[in-house]
Amino acid sequence: MGKKGRKQDRAAHTPAKKNRVWLYSGIGAGLVGIIILIISFTAGGGSTPPGDQPVQSSPPIAQNVSLPAWLARAPATTKEAYAYAAEHPETTGYVPCYCGCGQHSGHRSSQDCFIGNRNGSEITYDDHGANCAMCVDIAVMTKKALAQGKTLARARLEVTKKYSSIGPATNTPPIPQG
Repeated sequence: MGKKGRKQDRAAHTPAKKNRVWLYSGIGAGLVGIIILIISFTAGGGSTPPGDQPVQSSPPIAQNVSLPAWLARAPATTKEAYAYAAEHPETTGYVPCYCGCGQHSGHRSSQDCFIGNRNGSEITYDDHGANCAMCVDIAVMTKKALAQGKTLARARLEVTKKYSSIGPATNTPPIPQG
C-alpha cells in the first residue's frame, strides 16, 4: 500500500468521522423511537377524537349510563368522573371548575367538562375532562364529599378552597335554595 492509501485509511479514523458515526446512530435511534410512537398512536393507543361525540357504546361503568368508546383506555378515575357527571347533573352543575375552561371553552360548571349536551336520555360527551386531571379531580372530589354526607354547598366550598388559587372559576350558577 502506498502513501496515498495510508493517508486515506488514517482519515477514516479521525475524531470528526467518529463523531459523525455517533451522530448518525443517534438520529437513527431517534427516528426508530418516533416511528414506534406513531404506530402505537395510530393503532388506537392514546388518541381521543374531537369533543362532543355522541355515544352509545362501552358497557356501563355506572348504573344508568353508557360511556363513550374513546374512554375505554382512560384511567378508572376518569371513567368514574364521566359516569358521575352523567348521572348527577344536579350536583356537578353547581360546582365550579378552575382549569380555565370557562374562558377557553365557555364552560359554566364542572358538568360541562364532561357533558356537552343532553337531549332526553341521549348524552353527548365532551372530551375536555378526559384530558384534564383537575376536572377529573373536581368531579371525583365532589362525589366523595357527598358520599361522606357533606352538603353540596360544603363540597363546592372544598373544591373552591383547593383550586381557586390555581385558575379562574367558571361562571357557575349558585346552588338553589330549598
